[in-house]
Amino acid sequence: GLAVALDVRTGKLRPIPGMGRHNHENSVAIPGFDDLVVLSGDDTFTSGPLTIPPGGPITGSSRPAQSQLYSYLAGSTDSLLADEGELWAFVSDDADFNDYYDFTPGSTESVSGHFVKVPKNIATGLDTDGSELKAADVGFPLPPNDGSWQRDNRTTVPTGLDGPQWVLEYWSQLNNVFQFVRVEDVAYDKRPGMENVVYVVDSGRGTAGASQAGRSTNGRVWKMVFDPNEPTEVTSLSILVEGDDNEVKTVGEIHQPDNIESTPTGLLVTEDPGSSQQFTAAQQVSDAARATTARLWWVPFSGASQVVVKVDQSADGGPTDVDGRPAGNWGAWETSGIVDASAAFGPGSFLIDVQAATLWVEKAPGDDNNGDGQPDFTYKRAGGQLLLLTIPGA
Repeated sequence: GLAVALDVRTGKLRPIPGMGRHNHENSVAIPGFDDLVVLSGDDTFTSGPLTIPPGGPITGSSRPAQSQLYSYLAGSTDSLLADEGELWAFVSDDADFNDYYDFTPGSTESVSGHFVKVPKNIATGLDTDGSELKAADVGFPLPPNDGSWQRDNRTTVPTGLDGPQWVLEYWSQLNNVFQFVRVEDVAYDKRPGMENVVYVVDSGRGTAGASQAGRSTNGRVWKMVFDPNEPTEVTSLSILVEGDDNEVKTVGEIHQPDNIESTPTGLLVTEDPGSSQQFTAAQQVSDAARATTARLWWVPFSGASQVVVKVDQSADGGPTDVDGRPAGNWGAWETSGIVDASAAFGPGSFLIDVQAATLWVEKAPGDDNNGDGQPDFTYKRAGGQLLLLTIPGA
C-alpha cells in the first residue's frame, strides 16, 4: 500500500511513502494537537495465523490478528507532503492485552498505551538506493508460503509476497505492536473539547460459530482516548460497540462494521458483510427472521443503537441476474463511505455509497483467474450509487 496526496487545484499527485506501506483504507487528520496527526489503519486482507516468539522466527500458528493502527506526525501540511514526518505504531502498555483477541467478547477492560516510532526505511519501504525494501535487506525472514499471510494467488502453490508490506508487518510483530483484525476506518469525536477521543472500526472476520479465543464473529468499534497534550500517549483503549458476543447473522449485532462518521450526538457505522454474514436466495426464505442486507447503524452517545437504513438489493433479485448466474447473496452489497455533508446540504445530511459488488454493469474480455467462466475483477465494473441521506437529529 501507499498513501498518495491529491492537490485538487492542480490535479497533481504526490506519493508519501513514509505514511506506511500497508493497506490504507482511510487516513484521518485528528485536530487539537500542535503537530499534524494523521491516523491510518491497516485494512489487511489476510486472516491466517502468524506467530513470532521473542527473538525468534515464525514458528507457530496461533495469531490471526495482523492489522495495526498507525499515526503519522508532521510539523505542518508542507512537511507532510514532503514526507518529512514520522510514522508511529500503537502499542499496548499491558502485555496481556496486545491484540484483538485478548479482549474477550463483551469485555469491559480498558488499557493504556503509546505509539512507538517506526524506522524510516521500514515506514517508507524503500532501501538506500530507492528500490523496494525486501526482507533480506533488513535481516527478516521471507513471508510464509503456507497461506498464512498475503500471498500471490496467481501461482499454483501459494507464494508469500516479499516486499515493503511484509517488512512492516514483521517489524510490527517483533515490536509488540497491538494487532487488530482488520482496521477499516477512524473518526474523532465532534463534541467540543473531545477531539482527543477517537473511534476505530475493526471489521473482524465474521467466522461462523460462537465467538471464542482466536475467533471473531461480527467485529467491533473501539474507543481510543489520547492524552490531549501528547499524541503519542493513549489514556485508554476499550470496546465501544461489541459484535462478538453473539454468532454471525445475529440481527441485533452489527455485521462487519466498515466506515464511520461522527456527529455531536453519536456515530454512524456502515456494514460490509462477509461471506459468513450473507444469505442465499433459499436462506432468505428459510431464515427470514435473520436474513438482512447491509445496514447503516446509528450509535448514539446516550441510548441504544439502532438501524437507520438498509440496502435494497432488488436489482440483483432472482431467480437469476442478467448474466444467468444465481442472484447475489443478501449482504453481498455493502454500505460504505459515510461522510458528513451538512455544510453543503443542511443539518443531518450525509453522503453514503452503496457498492453493488455482484451487479456487473460492464465487462471486457480478459483473464478468468478463478475459473468461474467470467472475466477477472480487473475487467469488470460493478454497479453502485452515491446517495444523499438526511437523518433528522443526527
